[in-house]
Amino acid sequence: MVETAIKKGDKLEKAVELIERFILETNPSLEKSIFTIETKKVIVVDNIKHEIDLYVEIDLGHGYKSIFIFECKNWKDPIGKNEIIVFSEKIKIIKAQKGYFVATSFGKYASAQAKIDPRIELVIASEILSLPSALANFHFIVPKIEHIDMFFRSNSLGSNDLLKLDPRSLSVELDGEFLDFLPYVDKEGQSIMEERLTREPTGNLPAGVYHYEAEGEVDFEESQLIVNGVIIQGLKLSVKFSNTVIRPQIVSKFDVETRGRVIQFDNVNIEQGPNIGVSFVHRS
Repeated sequence: MVETAIKKGDKLEKAVELIERFILETNPSLEKSIFTIETKKVIVVDNIKHEIDLYVEIDLGHGYKSIFIFECKNWKDPIGKNEIIVFSEKIKIIKAQKGYFVATSFGKYASAQAKIDPRIELVIASEILSLPSALANFHFIVPKIEHIDMFFRSNSLGSNDLLKLDPRSLSVELDGEFLDFLPYVDKEGQSIMEERLTREPTGNLPAGVYHYEAEGEVDFEESQLIVNGVIIQGLKLSVKFSNTVIRPQIVSKFDVETRGRVIQFDNVNIEQGPNIGVSFVHRS
């Protein structure tokens, strides 16, 4: 499927937004300042509409404000001088301190035109060709407990016998206090599942759903746990669970010269919850 020019431009615009937001949020000198970032901001001056791809306003307090604007063009062909002339006019009208024109390449006349306006900085954006090794196998895992069987060990039984009880009809005392036992079992089952997954090389698995079984035991001191009037010395849990491996597609990967690098993954939906989007940003 051929990607439209608008979609290509939006990807670069989003990448620049992520980088600039990261720069502002991690700059110690701006810790007490208020900043605003807007994409596709429309400003009308003298009945003329101007669209700003990325608008950044920093409020330093006491009436001091700084404005920076960004133009993002993810074009196959080099940027010409006319685009620079229009951008220079935007900087003037908006009264920006500086304007960054981000593109994959600039023609020689565009470069010459940019030198006329000292507020303009031309920035080259290029696609990252190879992923860092740490991100080559990036994935989500969504583990989910499907069933837990409980088996109790008591000295009142034979040494090798385990007592299986209906979890819906348990009267449980732990350390002398009556306890809703099912949440306790769920928590222990979660620990067993997580420990099992630490030994699973999910980074090597294709996307999909995988099923597992794992067991774990909990020992109790004498009379610490009493179940239905029986003193229990140990609890064995048999846990059945699934683990969903999700490998999101890469949406974009840009190296924006002098500003930073960003790798953006597609949004994923986990367990009918909100969409989760992940981006990795590195400041230049």
